[in-house]
Amino acid sequence: AQALRSPVFYLLALSFVCFAMISTFTQQIPIFFTTKGATDVQAGMILSIEAIVMIASKIIMGIASDKLGATKAFYIFTIIYILAFCIFAATDNITVLTGAAMIYAVSTGVPAVMNQLVTFEVLGKKEFTAIWGILSTASSLGLALGGPLLGYFYDATGSYNMTIIVSIVFMAVCLVSFFFAVTLRKRELKKA
Repeated sequence: AQALRSPVFYLLALSFVCFAMISTFTQQIPIFFTTKGATDVQAGMILSIEAIVMIASKIIMGIASDKLGATKAFYIFTIIYILAFCIFAATDNITVLTGAAMIYAVSTGVPAVMNQLVTFEVLGKKEFTAIWGILSTASSLGLALGGPLLGYFYDATGSYNMTIIVSIVFMAVCLVSFFFAVTLRKRELKKA
């Protein structure tokens, strides 16, 4: 009940929704690459390699969280994600875009791996199961909204430019809301 009354909970939820929404861009990767001039085979190969990177990155996320703490690791992986989208926006070169897709893949697993670790670190272990049970719906909501939202911008404009810009904006919101959640939580703990 105390967690639900805290703005920290809602700021984390907003951060989790935003990240999960944008992680659905993975579904758009093959189409994105074909709009940039890649063949269907190249786009499929890029998605396959990206899937392998995503698997390995989940292990890396766990290691980074253990070494640096979940909060710092979340910041790092969010910034990496934003960097990938900035590269997507900046070039049409397939080789560079493929590298950006691999950078993107490093952070795509954040909703599945990091959100629980961050919740535990920020809100604590007391009543963690109950808190995470409610907070995890934020990622589910983001996953449900993301695909249609990102697809809409492509359908409306015929280009992924607006989708990329919207993705960068949502990831900036994710980063800012996460920062405020962590900052407010530190203040709450100092008062207690």
